[in-house]
Amino acid sequence: MIPSTFNTYVGIVFDLDRPDADMIVWPDIVQGLSQIARFSGQSPVFLSVAQHSVQVAQSLREKRCPPEVQWEGLMHDAEEAYPPGDIARPCKYLSEMKPAVAIQQRIRLLVARKFGLPTTKSTAVDEEDKHQCSVEQNAFRDIAHGCLAREWAWSPEHARFMFQAWAIMILSERPHSQDLLDMICSTATDGVVRMALSMGLCCQPDPLKSWESNMADDLRAVFARYGFDPNGPAFPGLIASLEQIHAEGSKRDGSHD
Repeated sequence: MIPSTFNTYVGIVFDLDRPDADMIVWPDIVQGLSQIARFSGQSPVFLSVAQHSVQVAQSLREKRCPPEVQWEGLMHDAEEAYPPGDIARPCKYLSEMKPAVAIQQRIRLLVARKFGLPTTKSTAVDEEDKHQCSVEQNAFRDIAHGCLAREWAWSPEHARFMFQAWAIMILSERPHSQDLLDMICSTATDGVVRMALSMGLCCQPDPLKSWESNMADDLRAVFARYGFDPNGPAFPGLIASLEQIHAEGSKRDGSHD
C-alpha cells in the first residue's frame, strides 16, 4: 500500500496525497464524525463532532436561517471525518502543522464540491460554530460539577442516527437537493434510515413497527415535530426513495424465511 493511503470505513482506498471527490462518500463521513471527539477528547464525557454539527444546524434553524445555511452548518466540519481529523485550534497556528492543515483544506474543497457547500465558511455558520463551542465548554463544567447529566452527550450510535436524520430533513426543504437526498438514502441501510427517523426523532419504542403504517404520514409527523415543512419541494422524492429502500429491505428479509 502507498504510504499516503488508508482504508475508509466502507473500504475505499483514500490517498491523502491525491484525494478526489470519488473517495468521499456519505457513510464514511457519518461514521467518522460520530466517532471523532471534540476538544481532542479532553472533556469529562465523549462529545462527537457529529453531535456538535447537529447542534450547530439546529441552532441555525431556530434562528430562522434558510435551509442552505442549515445544511452548511450540519456539514461545516465534514472534512474532519478524514485524517488529519479534528485539528485542535492551537495546533493550526503552529508552522509544523501547516502540511496537515493544507491536507484538510483540500478535502474540505472536495466535500464542498460534492455536497453543494460554499468553499468558505459563512459568517452565520462561523459565529454559530464559536457559540456552540462556548455552550459545550459550559456543559462540560456543569457535568464535572454534577449540575448536568452525563447523558447530555450522545453515544456515537445516537449521533450517527441524528446526523443522518437532520441531513434528510434539511435537504427536503433545500431547493435542488433531490440528487443529494437520493444519494444519502441509497447509501444508508433501510434500518438506519427508519431508526434515524423513528427512534432518533420520534423516540418510538418499536421503530420498525411504527413504519408498518403509512410511511408518508409517519414521516410528516417527524417533520412537524421538528418544525420542518412536510410539503417541501423534495418531500415526494424522499418518500419514493424511502419506500423503495423499505420494499427492497422487505424482499431481502423475506428471502431468508
